[in-house]
Amino acid sequence: MSVKFLRNLKEEPKVAKAIRKSRGTSGDNPFLKQIEMLIDEPIKPWDPADFKHRVPTLILKGGADPINDLGEAEHFYNQGLKAEGALIEFPGIGHSMALPEAGKNAKFVVRIDGRKEEKELNTRETLIDAFLRNKFSVFKRAPILEAIRKRFSVLLRARAGGATARGIGTPKNPKALAVNIVFRG
Repeated sequence: MSVKFLRNLKEEPKVAKAIRKSRGTSGDNPFLKQIEMLIDEPIKPWDPADFKHRVPTLILKGGADPINDLGEAEHFYNQGLKAEGALIEFPGIGHSMALPEAGKNAKFVVRIDGRKEEKELNTRETLIDAFLRNKFSVFKRAPILEAIRKRFSVLLRARAGGATARGIGTPKNPKALAVNIVFRG
């Protein structure tokens, strides 16, 4: 946002008018016109409860994520979903979702310059692949879920015992020694 727009907004609380005043002398900006058309409604924070949907949804949450630490994942899961969904919290994992290797990774074939190559997905990609490729009832029993549970159990117990677990931070709650998986549907 420009300083000019913020000053205009302070003087003129109607957002569309403040946008018009902020255009300057460079002519009409087509993007500003599009924004003006959308601002007839009062501005309010986005709430998933206003946009509930029936699309199966996988929500991944890092238990050590400083960016989304206010319960946004749980709020979206509880307020925004009408259908099947999974909320998976990984203790000790930050916003980047860099999950430790858990084995049981999926493989896929790609064509590069006309030749086939087999590539292996990492743990996070394998989890997402299992969610996207399977019916929800099958996903709930996907081998990658059990592999992740086992790997985290080993790493978190080592961490709790004072050892260094590569790729995993210390959970905020020392009792959180397991991946938390919640299913709906």
